[in-house]
Amino acid sequence: MLPDRIRYRRFAWLFGASSCGMGLAAAGYGAAIEAVPIVETSESWGPCPTPESICHQTTRLFESGRLITQGKEMQISYLSPKTVQDILTLIRTSALLEKDCTADPNSIADYGATFRFRLDGHDRSVNFPGCEKDLHTLSQLMELPPDNAANTLTVPSR
Repeated sequence: MLPDRIRYRRFAWLFGASSCGMGLAAAGYGAAIEAVPIVETSESWGPCPTPESICHQTTRLFESGRLITQGKEMQISYLSPKTVQDILTLIRTSALLEKDCTADPNSIADYGATFRFRLDGHDRSVNFPGCEKDLHTLSQLMELPPDNAANTLTVPSR
């Protein structure tokens, strides 16, 4: 276990609060903490093998690139500005904010997800598997590349 002083410095660096001006905020990833995510997903799957298993996850993406994932633990990381721009372009060009994403009511799945978009004055939710191809592409863009692990803060969920 790291001493509190070192843990604070690692946390401060990640969010740009260090005295030397380093960190993700100084690198252009945005220092402001936004209140409303542009994309929010709520996923669940099953059947859960045991009652203490985690069979759900929530992911929130903010325009600055801040990505918060909560499941068994909470991870806070940042996507690159280019990746965020690719996500915004995908949402706009695929018309996810307007088109009909109704899924087959007779389909039965062991995975469910709701994607909520707050962008360009729209506030819309899409339930998976509606618009499955677009939502799959979006999910892939929101996954962190392996080399971003150093800029991820992980804390146990309560």
